[in-house]
Amino acid sequence: MDPKFRIIDQLSGLKAAGIISPEQDEQLSELLASDPEASEFNDAQTALGQSAEINQIIAEHDAPTMLYKVWEGIDKDNRRRKVIKIRKTLSIAAAAAIIFGIAIGGIAILLPKKQDISHLSAVKEAKSRIELRLPNGQVVDLSARQGQVNTAGATFSNNNKTLTYTPTGAVASGNSTLLVPIGKDYTIALSDGTTVHLNSSTSITFPLSFADRREVTINGEAYLEVAPDAKKPFIVHLPNASVQVLGTAFNVNTYDPGISCVALVSGKVTVKDPSANTADPVMLKPGVQAVATNKEVLVQPFDPSYTLSWRQGIFRFQDLSLSKICEVLPRWFGISAVMDNDRIANFKFSGGLSRNMSLKEQLSMFQLEGQVEYYWDKDSTLHFK
Repeated sequence: MDPKFRIIDQLSGLKAAGIISPEQDEQLSELLASDPEASEFNDAQTALGQSAEINQIIAEHDAPTMLYKVWEGIDKDNRRRKVIKIRKTLSIAAAAAIIFGIAIGGIAILLPKKQDISHLSAVKEAKSRIELRLPNGQVVDLSARQGQVNTAGATFSNNNKTLTYTPTGAVASGNSTLLVPIGKDYTIALSDGTTVHLNSSTSITFPLSFADRREVTINGEAYLEVAPDAKKPFIVHLPNASVQVLGTAFNVNTYDPGISCVALVSGKVTVKDPSANTADPVMLKPGVQAVATNKEVLVQPFDPSYTLSWRQGIFRFQDLSLSKICEVLPRWFGISAVMDNDRIANFKFSGGLSRNMSLKEQLSMFQLEGQVEYYWDKDSTLHFK
């Protein structure tokens, strides 16, 4: 794909989904104003999105549950001949990323049937407890209990998937732990004003009140917006690294065993491998990430539209092997996924999955090219073959 079309594809998709940043919106406008061919490409996609046929389809489905994902390949449907004509350089290999043959402004829309109910709902519900474990030993089920809770010397407010708290006296000493289960996400505002958005299968351990240093421990994935305080550095402990900041926004991911990823969105952070006592910390700048292992810390750029897509409830992936996708499905949907055929382990796909939609409806992406089939066994394990 022509790089300029790829960028326009992604930016227009983010804009249509309503999650584009002001900087990205300005970049899109500049690209379209400076290149007639790029503008023609965008106009063709916009016209498609405004067609009566597409709008009728959208009107017949539950729009809030639609999954928007940036698409990478050619849709074989005749409705996109104008777009295809413009994009002669595209590869057909990524057509497996398109689930229904409808593309609007660089995004594909998965249209679930209104009456569809995932047969996995019972499994997901059984593992849906968001728990707060306090230093006094009390465990609060935040999934079941909304509103205020007074305990451990603080008033906790649990509303709209967000936990805030205010000390009412001498808070309990020691650390608290917030656990977010499979298929859920949750936000906590710490006592210093730092907010932490936790992805599924993630935990954060923290004190109810910070002393000289602000320190937390995270396992899983989280996006942090750290409140500035020059006198109290903020330190995030990960399995394979530690991150020190003063005030910034960044993403941490420790899902892969032995690897800790720190992606910086704004500000400055330093990343240090705790096992390398003599090594200097690595300073990051916005737009790059540190990948820390037990041996080294590597620095590389990252694409926020992929790395941060989980914050919109979407797991977006590009050229990702089926084996890696199978590692994600358990923590997003609470199911077990296995491959009956080793030959397909390295088959790669580009697309997206939404935790707010039926997985059954979304699995069709893996069948489009006829390379992979799937089935469920009696124990509700997903098999690819």
